[in-house]
Amino acid sequence: TDAPIIITVPVAPVVDAVVSSNPTGCTTNDGQISIAATFSQAIEFSIDGGVNWSTNNTFTGLGAGTYNIFIRNTDGTCQVAYNVNPVILTAPNAPSITNVASTDITDCGLNDGTITITAQGGTAPVQFSINGGTTWQQNGGVYTGLAAGNYNIQARNGNGSCVVTGSIVVITAPVAPSISNVASTDITDCGLNDGTITITANGTGTIEYSIDGGTTWDQSGSFTGLAGGTYQIRVRNIDESCEVSATDVILTQPTPPTIVTVTSNNPSDCDSTNGQISIGATFNPTLGIEFSINGVTWQSGNTFTNLSGILIFSFLSIDTVT
Repeated sequence: TDAPIIITVPVAPVVDAVVSSNPTGCTTNDGQISIAATFSQAIEFSIDGGVNWSTNNTFTGLGAGTYNIFIRNTDGTCQVAYNVNPVILTAPNAPSITNVASTDITDCGLNDGTITITAQGGTAPVQFSINGGTTWQQNGGVYTGLAAGNYNIQARNGNGSCVVTGSIVVITAPVAPSISNVASTDITDCGLNDGTITITANGTGTIEYSIDGGTTWDQSGSFTGLAGGTYQIRVRNIDESCEVSATDVILTQPTPPTIVTVTSNNPSDCDSTNGQISIGATFNPTLGIEFSINGVTWQSGNTFTNLSGILIFSFLSIDTVT
């Protein structure tokens, strides 16, 4: 007899468990698969259906996708498939920015701009940023009380994954007009309303003017046919923003003098010219006064002498007005 001959048969390894972790971000490849197995000799592992093999049972740096798990002996025998293939790694769903609405500053000196971001999908609660991801808020995408400037819109899942970038929103503030000059002319005579005010102003767009403190507005800075009084000067943009004011304008109107008395002395004889008329009047001393007994010629004195016997009419006038 000879020594016994032992013929051995390869022993197939057994997949005991597969542990997987999904990628943490929408575009990151940090998923992982670990395979636990029972074996009687050295084995190797594959997660692509047996195309590629590794003696390491842990596979890292994986992206989302479908993986078919196999193990075998390192001599290539006894290939065994995982009985619950495939293993699917999934990436989180990114939110989608569907709309970004904004409103500009309504008036000079205010910070009342707004941005409203609308998003769908993703992992709730979706977070939003208007400063390029420096800070995040779970505020439903509504921002108020904003100053003028550029805002970089972003959104991400509630767990911080999958940052998506939207548009750049530019919020503008109105520019106040500037008043460069206000010219006026007073009333020229009693009983007239011929005063004028001319406002000169500059702005970035169409502007409008007011001389009654903003009660009424006009797109022309020239106002005519004005009575005496105090006028409050205002200018603003056509969209009613950025009202600015200038010093009030006071238009003066001449005060009429009043004839108080008229005394006369008749000529002493038929051919005499020694008649006389004296006119007593009240008047504004700062304006002065002139007198006339025919409405044609005027003098500063109130007494007219060397008059003949004719019908005389008495007139008064402020000496600065004809």
